Amino acid sequence: MAFSLDSIQGMVKARPFQPFVISLADGRSIRVLHPECFWTAPDDPSFFVSLPQDKSIAVDPRDVVGLVPLSRDRPSGAPRTP
Repeated sequence: MAFSLDSIQGMVKARPFQPFVISLADGRSIRVLHPECFWTAPDDPSFFVSLPQDKSIAVDPRDVVGLVPLSRDRPSGAPRTP
């Protein structure tokens, strides 16, 4: 199931912002930890996400298969407990 750019932007524009993970069809996951780490360009169907070390990635929304909010009650990257 692909996600629309509007649904992804809805996660970014939510207030208060909650960090989330974008899951891609190829198995990769991209963390969006701040709303300023996500942007779009006019006349480009892709969106862009800032990554560590001053890098970024372009993503086609048709490749998105999941949007998962990161829990606020545990540090980012901490293992989930059952």
